[in-house]
Amino acid sequence: MNIKFVFAVFFLSLTTSCAGPMNPFGAVEPVQNINSQSPELARSPSSYISTTDAVIDFLPGRQNWHTAINFRTRIHDHNGVGPRSKVKFFYNNKDITEQVQKYSTKTLSKDKKTIFYSLKNFRLTLDRENKISVAYQRDDHSAPLIKHYEEPRCPIDSVQKVIDHGRFKSKKITFKTIEKISLEEGINPSLLAGLIAQESGFNPLAISWAKAIGLTQVTSLAETHVLKKFPEWPRYEDISGYSYAKVKSLILLGKINKKNEWRLNEEMSIKGGIEYLRFVESYWSINSNRKMVEQVFPDHPEILEEIILASYNSGPFRVKKAIERRGNDWLDSNTLNEAKKYVKKVKSYCYHFSNSGETYAPFSVSSL
Repeated sequence: MNIKFVFAVFFLSLTTSCAGPMNPFGAVEPVQNINSQSPELARSPSSYISTTDAVIDFLPGRQNWHTAINFRTRIHDHNGVGPRSKVKFFYNNKDITEQVQKYSTKTLSKDKKTIFYSLKNFRLTLDRENKISVAYQRDDHSAPLIKHYEEPRCPIDSVQKVIDHGRFKSKKITFKTIEKISLEEGINPSLLAGLIAQESGFNPLAISWAKAIGLTQVTSLAETHVLKKFPEWPRYEDISGYSYAKVKSLILLGKINKKNEWRLNEEMSIKGGIEYLRFVESYWSINSNRKMVEQVFPDHPEILEEIILASYNSGPFRVKKAIERRGNDWLDSNTLNEAKKYVKKVKSYCYHFSNSGETYAPFSVSSL
């Protein structure tokens, strides 16, 4: 009996239509669910235990949710890749091996010990789960090696300096200011850079339909919490009574500027964004809120970062109500549709800003 395995790779913009799942390559053949296959395959990737002394890794090192990427994976077997070696691709427990083999570039190293797969312009969607795994089996008598492609991480209090500016290369001065203020305030520089990338695209004059203004897009409601700490900051008094169109035109004309509106001052906007993040963090530190989070998410230590980011986007009260109603599925609440995408993008920016020029880790005896 063959020992089966799994490799899950993601497809760009998978959607559903009468022609079947779609991606940037066009319609693809219907994928087969792992549970509809033979008994050996009727298990999730995580149910296998591997004894194969091989290595599987990815570039980028974690999933990217904010842009298309050139995705690569490497499978190295120090005993050599033979004619009976197999690789499988699964996406959300569906076997998409045929499609990945069809659209990817596959390369075998000269020493026949390493297989490379490459997919260009690969994009993950934000409105669906992206469980991605890769499996390698040396031969029919070997146990498979399973590797899961992990989500990006972004701890709020870590020190992850911005190394890779991505498509924002022209904003180096702003990045330096973000790093300086973030380190002074004890917040992760890459997280704040990710927040600003998503909020304003590093445009200090940005304004939203809700009249959120500046780099960190602080709203008039949110600024009431910020100005408790910085009451001396300049504020254009009539903004709340003006329409979006009028405020935008006054900003473009220079009538509202960084001298009379703190949110247009880059340094103040950064500090104000941090202050509002701290307010949100303190909200979730209230004893009753903290206990609720611990009860609903007992085994999810990273959930607080997601809750804080969602609260920055949609307000902590709305997030609290979603958690009370939906529990673990809180981000799937209809009231948090925008927040779900927001959280994913900020985490993705954060991770990839702080991981520049990623390369495959060198092989070592200990890794085999």
